[in-house]
This record gives sequence, C-alpha cells and structure tokens, in this order.
Amino acid sequence: RNTNQNHRLNFRLEYDIDSANKITFVPSLSLQDNVSRSLLSGNNTILDNIFLSSTSTRSQANNLGYDLSNSLLYQHKFRKKGRTISLNLSNQLNERNNNGDYQSVNVFSDSTAGGLDQVYRLYSNTKKYSGNLSYTEPLGKSSQLQVSYLPSYSEGLSDKRTNDFDNVSNDYINFNPNLSNKYNNVYITQRGGLSYKYQKEKLNLSLGADVQESSLTGSQEFPLAFDLQQNFRNVLPNARMNYKFSKTRNLRVNYRSSTDIPNITQLQNVIDISNPLQVRSGNAELKQSFQNNLFIRYGGFDTKTSRNIMLFV
Repeated sequence: RNTNQNHRLNFRLEYDIDSANKITFVPSLSLQDNVSRSLLSGNNTILDNIFLSSTSTRSQANNLGYDLSNSLLYQHKFRKKGRTISLNLSNQLNERNNNGDYQSVNVFSDSTAGGLDQVYRLYSNTKKYSGNLSYTEPLGKSSQLQVSYLPSYSEGLSDKRTNDFDNVSNDYINFNPNLSNKYNNVYITQRGGLSYKYQKEKLNLSLGADVQESSLTGSQEFPLAFDLQQNFRNVLPNARMNYKFSKTRNLRVNYRSSTDIPNITQLQNVIDISNPLQVRSGNAELKQSFQNNLFIRYGGFDTKTSRNIMLFV
C-alpha cells in the first residue's frame, strides 16, 4: 500500500529591458511526501506438502523531500543581424529525509527460527550549479556559427544509519554497520561546443560537437573507508535536420549524444532492504554512461482527403 502526496509550483518572469536586451527568470519548487507499506507471508513445501520453511515480513518507508531549481537567462542582440550573446545561470537543490522499519520472522522444518527487526534513517541531498555562455555569429544570409561554454559543479551526500532491536533495552540501539553507509561525491564538468547552422526555404540544418572534460571524486566513511577519483573526456556530436518537401510534407531527423554519471544512491555501497522482494545495493565503482539518441519523423497531410500520415523511428 502506497500513499503519495506531491505539490508543484512553477513561475516564469520575462523582462524586456529594451529592444536588444532581455532577462528571463524561471524558478520551480516541488514537494513530496510518500509512505509505502509492504506485507509478505509465505510457506515453502515439497512433494506432498512437506513443510520446509515459512516466512513473514513487514516493512514501512516514509519519504519526505523537496526539489528546488532556478534559471536566470540574459540575452543580448547586437546591431548586426544574427549576432547574439546569452548567459544562462541555473541551480538545482534537492533534499530527502527517509526513515523506515523492517521486521521478518523465518521458521524452518527443524523448528529453528530466525528473524530481523530493524529501523533505518536515510538523509541525502544534492546541489548543482551550472552556466551556459553562448555566442552566435552570422556567416552569410543563410548560415550561422555558434560557440558555447557550459561549466557545471554538483555535489551529493548520502548518509544511511541502520539499527537493530536490542532485547535487553527493548529499543533499537544496536548500530548495524553492514547496512549503514555515509558517502559524498563531487562532479565537475567543463564543456565547450561549436556548431554550424544553415537555413533555406526547404532545409534547416545544424551540425556540431562538444568536447567535455569531467571529474568525479567520492569519499566513503563506513562501512569501509575509501576515496574515489575518476576522470573522463568525451566528444559529443549532435545534428538536426528539418526538410520540407512541400507545405504539407516534411522530414525531421535529430541526433544527440550525452553522458550521465550514477546518482548518489547508485554509488552508495550499502544494502537496501526497504523492499524485501527487491534487495539491492549501490556500487561506488560505477562509471559514467554514454547515450546516443536518434529520432526520425516523417509527416504528411492530404488537404483533399484530410488524411495524414506520420512515421517515427
């Protein structure tokens, strides 16, 4: 059984300083309050219902968090048509406070029994700051060159503490280091890009590539203390084309490449038993991922029959 409450607030402010300068501010806030409960009961038998074991588990997780983002964009047009410069500054903040409990009882055919009775608390936060400086220069009536620079800095912290039930004190005071973890990481990127744009009556074409240097550092305090340092260098090509065969038929092709690093939960080397049917653990040695995305769409419309066709790849 799950109970979810989500609230979101978005705002957009645009201010035209004059005909050549403009400022756009876009903040966003979302709140989450989620509760999940799980019950599991089962028996293991063989042959003619010969009893092997039985299990009964109960778990509950309470998750409270927020996501806050802000974007401030400044745009300037020079006197020469097509020559522009823009600066976008943005930040993202999120925080999570999770707590839960887990109980299980296992009975075996030899009358022995075992079980778990635990509570945990997980706190995590992520902060990211980034910028995008872009300059465009016309190369003629139909073409344009764009140069961009995109730095970013992000840091994350995840701290999970698990305690076992103590029969003597009748309280959860026994710290379990095997199911606990404290990990923080910092990810820094420097990205520069160059693209060429061409536009005519029927053809709109863009070709470009970015070079990205990035570093990922991490530090774990327990259950095992260690430091992590990874450096990456990537070339990220991109292309976009829109061709109009006629007023009613066109072809669009988009290609984009990107990289992504594991999030703080995926890097946290601790066993997660909040869902007893899907026990999982992170891996601090995970590398960044690389994605290639290709999108092709053909669209056509017959004005005489009012029929249209769309093909996607």
